[in-house]
Amino acid sequence: MELKKLILCVDDEKIVLNSLKEQLMNQLPHNYKIDVAQSGMEALEIIEEYKEEGYDILLVISDYVMPGMQGDEFLAKVHQDYPESVKILLTGQANLEGISNIINQAGLFRYIQKPWEREDLVLATVEAIKSFEKDRTIEAQNKSLIERNEALEKWANAVVNTLSMTLDKRDTTTSGHSNRMADFAVAIARSIQKSNDPHFECNGFDENSIEALRIAALLHDVGKIGIKENILLKDARIHYDHLEAILNRFNLYRCDLKHQDYESLTKDEKMFLNQFEIWTTKLKEINIKGGLNVEDVNFIAMLSLLEISHINNSQEEFKIKKLITDDEAEALQVRFGNLTKAEREIMESHAKFTYDILSQIPWPKELGDVASIASSHHERLDGSGYYNHLEGKDIPCASRILAVLDVYEALTSKDRPYRSPQSPEKAIEILEQEGRNGKMDSKIIAILKELLLNEEV
Repeated sequence: MELKKLILCVDDEKIVLNSLKEQLMNQLPHNYKIDVAQSGMEALEIIEEYKEEGYDILLVISDYVMPGMQGDEFLAKVHQDYPESVKILLTGQANLEGISNIINQAGLFRYIQKPWEREDLVLATVEAIKSFEKDRTIEAQNKSLIERNEALEKWANAVVNTLSMTLDKRDTTTSGHSNRMADFAVAIARSIQKSNDPHFECNGFDENSIEALRIAALLHDVGKIGIKENILLKDARIHYDHLEAILNRFNLYRCDLKHQDYESLTKDEKMFLNQFEIWTTKLKEINIKGGLNVEDVNFIAMLSLLEISHINNSQEEFKIKKLITDDEAEALQVRFGNLTKAEREIMESHAKFTYDILSQIPWPKELGDVASIASSHHERLDGSGYYNHLEGKDIPCASRILAVLDVYEALTSKDRPYRSPQSPEKAIEILEQEGRNGKMDSKIIAILKELLLNEEV
């Protein structure tokens, strides 16, 4: 519905008012309401009444010299309450200095000398109306743009949060990891903002780059969408169903040996029977142990050398000629974590997948670095990281922040199946050693340590 629009004429001389109103009514379209007032106070009351009825105060034309409230004071008051309204001053006495003051205080659109020429008045009024309409159009467009930007921002945040939540749902062992990373990352970036350390001179953060860092933190593991669950969710060196098959193989072999003449058995076979309970128990322990020592590795190596003999080859389980195959031994001998070399290479490919996914998103210019920041969170200063093997200053400061936080999270998280959680203090000690070894940014580690000590994250 089109807004009702008011043109108000103010002059203490009734003849002038009637002439002014008549000229405007004859020249302007009939969709404008034209009213008059004989003083500033009366005009303000009329304006209030029309506002209550839903009118836009489009144009106010006022005389300069009036009793009670002068034209400059009146128009200044109108400007204060209705800055969008267009103001025209009619004057026969004001000097240039006075006019200048009114222009500044009342946002004057134009002043017209008395007595006015009808053509001048009509032309000024038409231009005033065009100015008002243009300003309202621009205002409406700006409002629409703001609303659209807010809607797009809301949509973008929803997409980012949904992707982050999807990762949490898929990889329950790291649930909440990305959100914690984002909170830590923003806190570190704001500390760098305040820092005078020349180390960060070329890596200053503004609000846009902090937002890019926050989004990169939330989505840094999005590439894990491309990793199969048997690797992504692996919580033991050998999957439990596979381990069960190995233990069944052990049991069947033991049963077969028990049916043999004990004295005819080889030394290894006798040792297998005597150590069966100890060996199977230790095998189960090694499969889920956080880190293996040399004794554990040597134990698996010994088992892998034991060959099966005196066995009925018609049994499906014993078409394998070893108690533990070479592939099984490799998996069980992983010193830290639970992934074999081949599995780790697949897992590490998630960084490249992260870049491939995020680089397809048409980010606005201020967020254009999200893909490179997120995909570089496993890079190391000495070039030993992945996937681009970047070194030193080639690694963005934002990515160095994520690298530190990713390790801190891995060390302290209570839900990692292959490792008991470290205390924050111990995790910082480990990170500081990584800093001394030239792998991670010691300055960022120091900021994280200070934030933890001050309980700011």
